[in-house]
This record gives sequence, C-alpha cells and structure tokens, in this order.
Amino acid sequence: MSDLKQKEREMIGRIQSEVNKVVEDIGKKEGFLLILERRECGAVYYPDSIDLTDKVIDAYNRKAASGG
Repeated sequence: MSDLKQKEREMIGRIQSEVNKVVEDIGKKEGFLLILERRECGAVYYPDSIDLTDKVIDAYNRKAASGG
C-alpha cells in the first residue's frame, strides 16, 4: 500500500472516530435511543424532522474550531 493511501486511511479513520463521538454526545444529550447512519442502515423512508445531519456537522465544526 502506498504511503499516500495509508495516510488517507488514517485521516479518514480519525475523522470517523471524531464524528462518532459527536453523534454519541448528541444522542446522550437529547435522549435518543438509536441513531442510524442513513447510507448504511437501509432506511427506505424517514421524515426530514429526524435527520440529524446538519446538527452533527455543526457540532463537529464547533468542536474542530475550538481545538477539541
């Protein structure tokens, strides 16, 4: 595996880990029982009102901006 591919995998893994922590924090704070990853859960329909994507992005960006 090339050094570039290895570095890419490391960076993606780090970002995924950080995003998972943000999602976990949101879930605990807001009392969710389950949060699914939309692309992998196979959901056929869900109302937009339960989509947390923007909330997760905002929380991740705030955390990243604060150096966390």
